[in-house]
Amino acid sequence: MVSQVEIVSKEIIKPSSPTPSLRNLKLSFLDKLEGTNYGSILLFYENHTSPKLNRPQISHKLKQSLSETLTKFYPYAGRINGNNDSIDCNDSGALFVEAQVHSDLLQKIQSATKTDINQYLPINTSQSHQNYETNNFFPLAVQISFFRCGGVGIGVCLSHGVADMYTLATFVNSWAANCSGRTENFQPDFQIGNELFPLIEIPADQVPDPAAVHDFVAGEEKIVTKRLIFDVEILGEMKKQASSRSSSDNPTTVETISAFIWKHMIDAIRAKTATKKAFGAFHSVDIRRRISPPIPNAMGNFIVATLARCDSKDSGDFCDLVTPLREAIRKDYKEYIKNEQKILEYLGLLSKSEPERTCCLFTSICKFPLYEMEFGWGKPFAFFPMDQKIKNGVILMDTKGGDGIEAWISMAEDEVGMLPTQFLELENDAF
Repeated sequence: MVSQVEIVSKEIIKPSSPTPSLRNLKLSFLDKLEGTNYGSILLFYENHTSPKLNRPQISHKLKQSLSETLTKFYPYAGRINGNNDSIDCNDSGALFVEAQVHSDLLQKIQSATKTDINQYLPINTSQSHQNYETNNFFPLAVQISFFRCGGVGIGVCLSHGVADMYTLATFVNSWAANCSGRTENFQPDFQIGNELFPLIEIPADQVPDPAAVHDFVAGEEKIVTKRLIFDVEILGEMKKQASSRSSSDNPTTVETISAFIWKHMIDAIRAKTATKKAFGAFHSVDIRRRISPPIPNAMGNFIVATLARCDSKDSGDFCDLVTPLREAIRKDYKEYIKNEQKILEYLGLLSKSEPERTCCLFTSICKFPLYEMEFGWGKPFAFFPMDQKIKNGVILMDTKGGDGIEAWISMAEDEVGMLPTQFLELENDAF
């Protein structure tokens, strides 16, 4: 069977002007933790114009604006050294892939699975262990997919070793603004990461591997992903319950919905494995605005995974889980800055094996302007977060309208079957 996605061309896009005097950019401790996975953004745009969008013109504008954007985001046109401690900002360039899709956009997206949409990305994100020392490793790679109907898909992969999701979204927004001719005054800061979180010598027994230790890797289990929609009415009722029945005042939307999902995942896991007596929830926290002074223009990795714990007796109601989540998330992150002892304690948290504890992993990209990424032909009608099928992984993001929450939940197939009907009724595959 012939693939409906045909790769038409591959080329290297270099910055339109030479990189500034900084040639070797030191990475931070938080960068070092992330390894070689790729983070990715996948956007789809409908064709609202007549005649169809001019493919050669779009391709040229995207390449030209990417080249110009790389002058500001110059590390992503460089190469990461083999020790993963610095970037050689040598203007080697980013990978640009162009593809033709022999089908219509809506036809493909409405029936898409997480496996299907990987073909619209320039890098196979399931291949987690890329080698920085090979010539074909690109910190940044993009793919433009042109659909038969005139729709366009834009997939962007950026090495997690140099960027978190906030950095990736910031880069794509800057590229989109450049492409559409909008004025964009944002000035990224690439050096502050190593200044605040310098690299330290990590003892061998404290090198963290949360995926292996906390059973986020599926192994032989089949992992399925559900997209649940929590509209404004559901969120309002949940927050009302959490405010009245939790010991925490005025819980946030993210705290509330995380507690609600965590509670149902605990019940499903407990129904399958009765020996599990304790449960945990890692929550990824962006600390850019949680330290003083805030650093909103900081590029790189500024995500800390904080752990909330719960014993079986403490999970009778989802409202009971709001407080441990809040206490875990709302730490004083200033104490981690340039504090080697605190950093080693943090590593110990990640690497400590707790065989009777099952953990979930929450990532919130709420408030990110994902549906504002306008390249000059309208805003995206669909956005797919890429999670590489993490077992017990949850991604939270705003709905397209901005007043609800989408939750992408990945669990073992047999455990999903143990979730209550009213929970699964929130599933929605329509875009």
